[in-house]
Amino acid sequence: MWQQLSNQTEVAGKHTEYLRDVVNEPYLIGYHRCQYIDRYEPINNLLKQGMINENGEAYEPHASIITSTNKKAKEVFERTRM
Repeated sequence: MWQQLSNQTEVAGKHTEYLRDVVNEPYLIGYHRCQYIDRYEPINNLLKQGMINENGEAYEPHASIITSTNKKAKEVFERTRM
């Protein structure tokens, strides 16, 4: 699937780094995270981890960091597109 990281904070940090870099590009159309909620993929025996688990509970601190990053990226995008 993709490189696995050691913890939620590291994952959210990579998301922050990625989004910060791409929002400054003039050709960005959009970004979408693959998974919102956990889904088990039985064919390859993989858990595709999302922002929330199957019980509807958010993964923290991951969800809070992603929320903050997305708000900052939106501000940058709106400021640079006016």
